[in-house]
Amino acid sequence: MSGRVAFAPLDRGALRSFVGDRIVWDGPGADLDATSPTEVVVVGIVDDDISMGDALEIALSGVDQILTVSPTHADALRDDLRRGGIEVWCAGPVDDRPEWASLLDAMATGASLLEAARRANLSQRSAYRKLAEARHALGVESNTAAIVEWVRVQPRSA
Repeated sequence: MSGRVAFAPLDRGALRSFVGDRIVWDGPGADLDATSPTEVVVVGIVDDDISMGDALEIALSGVDQILTVSPTHADALRDDLRRGGIEVWCAGPVDDRPEWASLLDAMATGASLLEAARRANLSQRSAYRKLAEARHALGVESNTAAIVEWVRVQPRSA
């Protein structure tokens, strides 16, 4: 069983919901062997590769965590958590937009595919795959048609 990871900041209600009656320990230096993983929550900061490795190791040991993550490590950590089958806990609404939405959003404002991929933190190969998914989902044959259709189906702001 792997632990869950919540990304800080959490509001008071979400914090109460995630922690419950468990003991809160500060950082990966806590003696996790001294108690059951279900009895504690570790609070930590991920701001380099070492702290990211520590967070993954703790999650894989079954301990829940609340992490403050630097923007430079957030996407990589989410990817590693997903690959490890570790749940990213979310108290609020989840972004239910397709993964390719940010690509089409950027391209609709004039960004090239490479620039849109960079903004979405995707490799060029992944961006091409996401565009293929978008074309299929939107029922069109070309990237241009996908962008036009995506813009057409988006809700308009007042």
